[in-house]
Amino acid sequence: MSKIGKINISIPEKVKVALAGNNLNIEGPLGKKSIDIDLEIFNLDIKEGKEISIKPKKIDQNTKRLWGMKRSLINNAVIGSHEIWENFGTSWSWL
Repeated sequence: MSKIGKINISIPEKVKVALAGNNLNIEGPLGKKSIDIDLEIFNLDIKEGKEISIKPKKIDQNTKRLWGMKRSLINNAVIGSHEIWENFGTSWSWL
């Protein structure tokens, strides 16, 4: 099991998430992003617009790698659609 992949993604109030075909559309106050999800490999579940979970249909070495990566891409798109990325000296941080 992927340690990163099995963590659910919480959706903030101002962010809207919709699945249209193989595309996951994420829209927030700072922009929108569309992520391609291969639904032949993954089951994507949006729970009442408040949480996203992604799970592979079949677990093998390749799908475990993709699982964690897709979860991270979705999480980063959700965060980026409602929070500003700022530079504080030598490090970067979410505001």
